[in-house]
Amino acid sequence: MWLAHSAPPKCPGKGPQLYEHHIAGVRHGAALRAGQMLDFASGVLSERKGELLDTLDFASEFHDLGKLDDDIQHVLRAGRGGSLRWDHMDAGIAFAQNQQQEAAGWLIRAHHSPGLSSNPEEQIGFGHGPLRGRRKRKSETSYHEDQVKRTDECLSVYLARHRQCCGTTTSRSGKEIVHGLPLRLLLSCLVDADHNDTAMWDGEPDAKQSPIPDWGAITQALDSYVGGLGGADSQKDELRRDFYLGASNTMFDERMVVCEAGVGLGKTTSVTRNLLNYARAEDLRHLFIVAPYTNILRQTAKTLRRALGDLCTDDLLCENHHRAEFSDVSSRQYSALWKAPITLTTTVQFFETIASNRPANLRKLHELPGSVIFIDETHAALPALMWPQAWRWLKVLTEEWKCRVVFASGSMIRFWQDDTIIKPSIKLPELTPESVISVNRELESCRLKIEKASEVALNCASLSDRLADHLNDGKCEGPVLCILNTVQSAAGVARALAQRLDLFDPLAFGNEPELAKRRVLHLSTALSPVDREVILQEIDTRNAQQRKDWVLVATSCVEAGVDLDFQTGYRERCSVASLIQTSGRVNRHNLRTGAILFDFVTVEDGILSKHPAFKESAPIVEKMWNRIIAPNAVPAELVTLAMRLELQKTGGMAETITKQESAHDYPAVADAFRIIKSDTRTVIVNESLANRVRAGVTVPSRELIMNSVQLWSARINDLGMKPIHENSDIYVWNAPYDSSLIGVMKGILPLALVKSSGTLIIDNIQ
Repeated sequence: MWLAHSAPPKCPGKGPQLYEHHIAGVRHGAALRAGQMLDFASGVLSERKGELLDTLDFASEFHDLGKLDDDIQHVLRAGRGGSLRWDHMDAGIAFAQNQQQEAAGWLIRAHHSPGLSSNPEEQIGFGHGPLRGRRKRKSETSYHEDQVKRTDECLSVYLARHRQCCGTTTSRSGKEIVHGLPLRLLLSCLVDADHNDTAMWDGEPDAKQSPIPDWGAITQALDSYVGGLGGADSQKDELRRDFYLGASNTMFDERMVVCEAGVGLGKTTSVTRNLLNYARAEDLRHLFIVAPYTNILRQTAKTLRRALGDLCTDDLLCENHHRAEFSDVSSRQYSALWKAPITLTTTVQFFETIASNRPANLRKLHELPGSVIFIDETHAALPALMWPQAWRWLKVLTEEWKCRVVFASGSMIRFWQDDTIIKPSIKLPELTPESVISVNRELESCRLKIEKASEVALNCASLSDRLADHLNDGKCEGPVLCILNTVQSAAGVARALAQRLDLFDPLAFGNEPELAKRRVLHLSTALSPVDREVILQEIDTRNAQQRKDWVLVATSCVEAGVDLDFQTGYRERCSVASLIQTSGRVNRHNLRTGAILFDFVTVEDGILSKHPAFKESAPIVEKMWNRIIAPNAVPAELVTLAMRLELQKTGGMAETITKQESAHDYPAVADAFRIIKSDTRTVIVNESLANRVRAGVTVPSRELIMNSVQLWSARINDLGMKPIHENSDIYVWNAPYDSSLIGVMKGILPLALVKSSGTLIIDNIQ
């Protein structure tokens, strides 16, 4: 008798995977991952290393015990698509409880959707004891009772078959559960090993283990690159050199450090250089660069690839431009697993991964211990209400897993010094030399003016008219940047300007001017990363040519951390921090004269839409206006005051997430810690790529990410999109797409026009 672990895979000629082979593969893979991770455990966790490994090994051995049921075996041998009558997780949980392996029981229950559950006192099995029953929460009397009864009746049979396949089980020491981040990390090891072994049997390539980085060679390459930059001997260049030299020669005992670095000081290279000191000295595994916007990651990756030259292979540096975590078998291969020594990821992915309870999301978390972490543009990383729990997680990583963290921004919100957020408040050491900070502030005070564009709110037509008139004015001395708060607003204004300045309608088809000849560019997440890269390259070309007669309409994705330089800026009112950050894109290098940043307010008109996230922060800009435009204004002080005013307006800090974490209510924590409160899906916009995925061709994760956008599920439903495979998390764009201007908004904007006018005014939309 042979026992199946899975149904026949996609590859023809193979039968089901054998149970004993899978169990051996998962045990080996989980132990390997956990062993590497636990090398960086310290304190109590280090003392419990053997116990934690035993817990994980027990869960790895018995996570699929219920698949030895006769009914399940019959379905698995028949082929894919069969419906399982029983939930196979319950058997492993039952045996774990019999063996007093509580922690292993949690891991076994969590290794499939819906993931880590709430405190077992909630009686997930509705009266059948902690963790027992089926995975779905249903209250019908028989739903869980039937499963528990079946498991209890057959458990001895399952165990006999397991021993026949896998040998006699040895006793383990791991019994007492470790909750919080350590439990998530153990689950990460189990899930990654389980998914990887299953994927290999399905014909997918084995996921590579993390390569061992040569931090010394990387450091030398970065030093050589920065040393060869040269440049004019201006005061700003001198400050950049002083900053980099200081970062190269500084190491702190404290494991969390702050870096206040204003516009043009070379923050990316200096902070990276400082973190490399620790990576070399402590033999760490990864450098994580975390930023709120994908354009910052793109620019940082471009800088590092240029600096590292031949060292910078795809195995060394990996960019994760948006969430790419898929739970279904057909999509699982596209997960970005944080295995590269240098990983660039978004703030959303980084913190929501730590907060998650779902196995597909947590699969990569075990790579985080033993890392240096650069949180760029910290002011925009998280809402203030999320920082108390995020701070606790970072403290666990730095104190128990040998991580180091640098918080960096040109307009730093020093939330750790506010005891209404962090208790007790503390003062972190500053990486940027005080001499550099003070001189740079003097240079910044005369770089540009900040003014109000109008005393009345602007609609799409009036805003577009003002921008067009500005560009057509013979006195216009340089390019114009306009940032709006929503993708729809940015696309609507870009369309209106294209009609007026470039004499074509992007919602129509044909007669589109070449990109190089256009006066209107647009940049937002309506475009895939590969198409945004084309726009950014065009911007670089225009800056090099010193071209003056054009406008970039964008969202907040360009307001911070990107090397863009405009003569004039327009920023829809959003927050004090956003206004200050946008000022860093106007006369960035202090080589222009008469630079102005205009603040403006909009009115909803069917095209321009309000962003609900700024309901509280936008009025504070008006309240603080005189402080903002004061010649001696200090950005860090302004944004910290704005944060306090916003907290006062919203009733102060509520530590709901912290209480949920302390109560081990993992689903509630994951739901509450969603930075972007939207249900989004990955949508492929490249038809050729979509066809390859449909055909079962293995596509690199990076290629999929670069040719996709994230869309709300409601939009997907509106447009009637279907998943690329049944039950897949990946969809295919099925409406018009404009790769050179407004992206998916070519298919979505007409829907807004219909809602605003009641009539579909574009008659050639496919």
